[in-house]
Amino acid sequence: MSAHVNNERDPQPRPSTPPAIQAEPLYSARVHYTDPYYGETAAAGGDAGLLGKITLARLLRVLMRKWKTAAMGVGFAVLMALLYLLFAERVYRADALIEMSTRKPRITAGQGAIIDDTSSSWGSEEVFNTRLEKFRGEETRRIAAEKLRDLLGKPNATQEEMKKLLPPAKDVDFRLLPRTRLMRISVDSNDRKLSAHLANAFAQAAETLAYEENRVTSDSAVAWLQEQVIAQRQALERAEKALVEFRAANQLDSLEARKKNIQDSLLEFNGILVKLESQQLLAQEMVGILNKIDRDPASAGRIPLSIPRQEEISGMLQRWSEAVSQREALLTRLTPKHPDVLAQDEALIVIRRQMEESIQRARDTVQSDLSLVENQIRSLKNESESRRKELESLELSIVKGRAALSSLERERDASDMSYRGVLNRIEEARLSADENTATIKTVKTATPPSKPVKPRAMRILLLALVLGSAGGVALVLFTDNLEDYITSTQDLEGDLGLKVLGLVPHMEVAAREELALASMNDRFSQVAEAFAGIRSLIDSLAGPKLSRSVLVVSTTAAEGKTITSCNLAIVTAKRGLKTLLVDFDLRRPRVGRMFKVDPQAESLIHVLNAQRPEDFNRLPRPSGCPNLDIISSRPTQDISAAEIMGSRIVKDFMAWAEQNYDRVIVDSPPYGVVSDAVSLAGLTGCLVIVSRPNKSRKRATGHAIKRLSEAGAHILGAVVNDVDFSKGGFLSNYAYDDTHYNYREPYGRGDDAGR
Repeated sequence: MSAHVNNERDPQPRPSTPPAIQAEPLYSARVHYTDPYYGETAAAGGDAGLLGKITLARLLRVLMRKWKTAAMGVGFAVLMALLYLLFAERVYRADALIEMSTRKPRITAGQGAIIDDTSSSWGSEEVFNTRLEKFRGEETRRIAAEKLRDLLGKPNATQEEMKKLLPPAKDVDFRLLPRTRLMRISVDSNDRKLSAHLANAFAQAAETLAYEENRVTSDSAVAWLQEQVIAQRQALERAEKALVEFRAANQLDSLEARKKNIQDSLLEFNGILVKLESQQLLAQEMVGILNKIDRDPASAGRIPLSIPRQEEISGMLQRWSEAVSQREALLTRLTPKHPDVLAQDEALIVIRRQMEESIQRARDTVQSDLSLVENQIRSLKNESESRRKELESLELSIVKGRAALSSLERERDASDMSYRGVLNRIEEARLSADENTATIKTVKTATPPSKPVKPRAMRILLLALVLGSAGGVALVLFTDNLEDYITSTQDLEGDLGLKVLGLVPHMEVAAREELALASMNDRFSQVAEAFAGIRSLIDSLAGPKLSRSVLVVSTTAAEGKTITSCNLAIVTAKRGLKTLLVDFDLRRPRVGRMFKVDPQAESLIHVLNAQRPEDFNRLPRPSGCPNLDIISSRPTQDISAAEIMGSRIVKDFMAWAEQNYDRVIVDSPPYGVVSDAVSLAGLTGCLVIVSRPNKSRKRATGHAIKRLSEAGAHILGAVVNDVDFSKGGFLSNYAYDDTHYNYREPYGRGDDAGR
């Protein structure tokens, strides 16, 4: 049967560089892969390290699958811990407790003299830390060896024999108890009784060391303080003599009297100045009133009596006011040019001139008084400033004199106090030399411990659990990384950046053909529904142009590539689109057998080898499904498939297929077996990779993504085949029943090979 073609359909040339079809990247693999066929190292994204990209989801998924391995790591760590606890040497710790007082000698002039036991500027913490460092020295170990001889009841033992019994310095711990005057002495030993004797020996050594230090210091202090009495008495005599001489040379009392006189005169000057400034202010006010009358006589009110010529000016203002009133009366019945009005104007002028002369004479008088007052004020201020400077100089001299006097007095008092202090302390030093009171005493003797402190069983077991758990997890992740199988959608989308287009459920079938034609035999089966969803997603992601031809690829055999191609072609044809399914696996074709195409029908490899594009129309065969044609091939040993894939005839064929069909589904050979898929990648609109759980490998898939992308493929995503949802290995938003499909044989073997 001839193919259904439409030669009148306008060809749709494919762009050399098709546009991007989605916002998110389709390829971002993060693995390295050494190609076993080409011998090159292919990198796909950044290397995630030995354990790969570790996420919480991956960790939980791997632990659920390999929990026994993790449990073995934990068990091994706990076993090693138990063996260690069984054979480890026991260490016993005994504790003695001593109390320390804050009494300590003050060392003066390098003579070791005790001057004061109570008024020291040292803090108790400094005292205790100083003693702590002394106790850790060799002298303490020497004394402890002598005390141990008595505690063990070995009077004839030598010093060297006792020193051999002493533990290393690291096993003797002197520790201050917080906010107390107590020190704990802890000694570790393999012998529980010996540890107690050792702790008591070191406690007694601390007491003896403090006793000896006090005795030596007290003896040296008595002699030194006797010398200090003479020196302090001479210093006191010198200080008293210097004080007397200074008081005679600096008459501070006379300076104080002079200061008092100046202060009194300044007070007097201030009183006078206040009066003069009051007179100045009054004169300034009178000048202002006179100026106001002169400017506007009509606005002048009652003139103060204090103004000179007050009566004269008031009379003038009265005359001027009456003359103004008469003029205004004339103007009520006469014109301004009338002789009577003009005569009255002349009279006003005369009165105004006389009034100005009176005001000026009064103003001159006030100005004269004001100048006199201002001169007095100026003179008084100059005198006050001179007195004030003299006062400041006196005060400075008095302050310096008092400071010097106070310094001499303090020196005299300090010398006196030091002299009296030395007299008192020489008596205290004599008493201390007689009493020699120890500043350290034992408050708790050590007793043999009931149980060892090392090894610490709970801590070691807990550490073993933590390290074992961490080691088990690391081992699980390491082995999982070495296995490199794709086991979840996270491996594809998270690690490889490959979008999952759909999940095809696992189904038990008797023959491979039943699986390949599942979408045609039962359109409502779960397999058919899965492929229908995949077809819809391909159309939405790729668009009408790029989805015109779809290349189906797998990395190796038996991953479900052919099954995916057949079912994808069937669901596309059922949508009403004229669809062509091309079997480009020229070496091991299987599509023709799936659809029971005549084995003697025109073969794709033979037509391509003949280089006759005019024979393309003879290739399509009916599939039994409406709108779906098949182009199959036959394996042959006489024709090189590699040479054909590298020729232009393949490009011409794909152009013919896209021109005559709405959709072209291309089933290619596995990528990891031959390079045909790379040649077809740039000739198809988009590409779909088929993956199978626990069969497909991440490194191989990452390498395929890289090489196919470099070849110009528009990788839409991956179809995950043979998913057993009952095991929960892959995530899905759909529910499936117990219908499964299954196949086992590898590529090129048996009837079910080469999917």
